[in-house]
Amino acid sequence: MLEGRSSGRDGAVFSGKLTRFTFFRLSVDPSRQGRGIGRSIIRWLEAWAAQNGKAALTCRVRMEMEANMRLYRSEGFVVTQEEIVQREGTTGIPTAHMRKTIGN
Repeated sequence: MLEGRSSGRDGAVFSGKLTRFTFFRLSVDPSRQGRGIGRSIIRWLEAWAAQNGKAALTCRVRMEMEANMRLYRSEGFVVTQEEIVQREGTTGIPTAHMRKTIGN
C-alpha cells in the first residue's frame, strides 16, 4: 500500500491499491480555503494515479459537506454509492463514495 500524509493542515491520505487510487481526509486549513489548494491536491492525485497506471480515482465524502461535493463533481467525480457510516455518539454520517475514471 502506498500511503501519504500531509505535513501541515492541508493534504490528503491516500492508497494505491489494485486499479484505483483512493484518497480520503482531504482537507485545507480554513484560513487557506478558497485559493484552489483543494483542487490542486485533487489534480495532483489524479496525475499521480494516471502516471502509475490507475484506471480510476475514488474517495468518500461526507454528504453534509456540500462545498466538497460540488468540488468533486466539478472535477468529474460521480457518486457511485451512498451509505450511513455509524460512529459512536452520532445517529450516523451520510457518506458518498465518489469515482472519477482516469484516461481513455
